[in-house]
Amino acid sequence: MKMEDRLKFWNNRANLGFKAGSNDEILKDLEIIEIKKYLKHGTKILEIGCGNGITAIEIARSYDVDLLSVDYSPKMIEHANKLLEKETNLKGRIKFQVLDIRELNLKDQTFDFIISERVLINLDSFEEQLFTINNLYDILKTEGTFLMCESSKRGLENINKERKKFNLEEVKMPWHNNYIDDEKLESEIDKIKFTLEEINHFSSTYYLLSRVINAHNLVSENKEISYNSTINKMAYKLRNLGEFSQTKIWKWVK
Repeated sequence: MKMEDRLKFWNNRANLGFKAGSNDEILKDLEIIEIKKYLKHGTKILEIGCGNGITAIEIARSYDVDLLSVDYSPKMIEHANKLLEKETNLKGRIKFQVLDIRELNLKDQTFDFIISERVLINLDSFEEQLFTINNLYDILKTEGTFLMCESSKRGLENINKERKKFNLEEVKMPWHNNYIDDEKLESEIDKIKFTLEEINHFSSTYYLLSRVINAHNLVSENKEISYNSTINKMAYKLRNLGEFSQTKIWKWVK
């Protein structure tokens, strides 16, 4: 997989607003809500792979923080700045910058929080993901937090096991992604500088109902798959059960 192909893909999605990072708007909203629960006023935050700035702006609407949000896609940063120009009542301050997470050069800065949101899954290998995670350790303050909101291979496998029971097609990992390998992460956790404090399966119920129950109903009725269906909106409000989170948050602390 060539990074140039991924870059072209993300440049082309930069003008899609809330759907730039994912066509599933409910999932995107769930991610933002859950990430915000960990944050607090008066902190300095680094957001890696910020896309077109949707999450950063939502955070700055809620918290008095200083945000440095970076992405390797110039088009994403261009659209992020356009969105930022329209904001007139933010509590926090945001700076958007073109920067490749594989080449972070921020040794002169430290942060209270670092956030990734489906970003590490755009790297080519587990080894590259591991290398990037450890690089982040050096720019996080002592007792700081790295919120790693990423897609999980195990979560995808668990969803597909349930889909199989209803004769639904297997959900494939997108061509441009390399989901976090949970087994590798667990077996090589001693190579990670951070301490893993929590794994938050915040999207488990949503994925189970949207990718299995809703999908089965729509297929049975010969209807197009819709992310904004009634069942999906109900799942949005229910408490989480099981480990069906295709997207989860690993909370790492220094």
